[in-house]
Amino acid sequence: MPLSTRVRSVYRQFRARRYAYKRQVEIRIRRECLLHNLKAFQSLCAPQAVAPVLKSNAYGHGLIQVARVLDAAQCPFMVVDGYHEALILRNEGIQTPLVVMGYTVTDNILHSRLRRVAFMVGSLTQLDALAAGAERPCRIHLKVNTGLGRHGIEPTELNQSLALIAQSGHLMLGGACSHLADAINEDDSFTCKQIDRWNEIASIISGKARYLHLSNTAGTRLSARMRANVARIGLGLYGIDTRSDRALALRPALSVHSHVGIRRAIAKGVEVGYGLTWTAPDDVKLAMVPTGYNSCVDVRLSNRGAFTIDGVSCPIVGRVCMNATMIDVSQAPYAAPEKEVTVISSEPDAVNSISSIARLCNTSAHVILARLSPGLRRVVI
Repeated sequence: MPLSTRVRSVYRQFRARRYAYKRQVEIRIRRECLLHNLKAFQSLCAPQAVAPVLKSNAYGHGLIQVARVLDAAQCPFMVVDGYHEALILRNEGIQTPLVVMGYTVTDNILHSRLRRVAFMVGSLTQLDALAAGAERPCRIHLKVNTGLGRHGIEPTELNQSLALIAQSGHLMLGGACSHLADAINEDDSFTCKQIDRWNEIASIISGKARYLHLSNTAGTRLSARMRANVARIGLGLYGIDTRSDRALALRPALSVHSHVGIRRAIAKGVEVGYGLTWTAPDDVKLAMVPTGYNSCVDVRLSNRGAFTIDGVSCPIVGRVCMNATMIDVSQAPYAAPEKEVTVISSEPDAVNSISSIARLCNTSAHVILARLSPGLRRVVI
């Protein structure tokens, strides 16, 4: 670890001790679960290696925290979305090679001095600009469109692209990749077509690039059909499978915790919250939890979701507020002020697990996790 990184670490520890306080909300990340999930996919995908995907603040789990856990796992590379994420990880002393898979401004690629960082290039126009402008070694992963249609050179542009790279004195083809569009669908027909297209492309690129990668979490069940040596694992790394038709014994790594703020008795017939959307059906006991949609509670959980206290389900009542949520604690006898509340549970079948919340909100686990505020404290346990 560089000296500057060690100095920053010591200063942060000193500052944390001096200004220690109890936070309103804390996200806990289980190291053991992350490593367990990584090994599960390494076994499933073998002989392909596994590249962890850390985009969007590591799916809400904490970019730096997750990278530190995985830095010693000997992965071929970690995937981030933007240049800023690569810069953060290098500043924090992370040593694993990185691939920036999102679009990166051409000037940022040309002027980058980050070591062991490669950039995805997905258009012939940008590739041409890089070939013309590069004045130092520039490592890239060439992305080819096989059906997602978001970005990537077309297969008909492949030979021209490879010729540009070969003619350039500085472009280094570290890898080639594509992205599956419909791997979560039980009908594999489109995914198999994509794999066939990819395999044709890989046969041309093989020997010219070190890494060939196509699969995401859902696509790993078909990894044996792919001509690739790396699989990119995103949501599955964090313990949530995108396929409901298999059992990988994954372990969700994240839970979110707050505490009871104010507890009060509410008489039958009293309306509660903005818009008066909830009326007490009986005399009940409510608790205010000091967190809301600004940090980690989706507003769509209003009058639908629940938190838990000592494993007891406590329904959310009324509209979720920006910084507060009311819950019914009538069945939780120990819900006194300062009592810990589990806002999001790491138990897969819990009423407030990520998967359960996603179903209630009619969205995906990706969306719920990505919206967890970056300002919340992440603690690896």
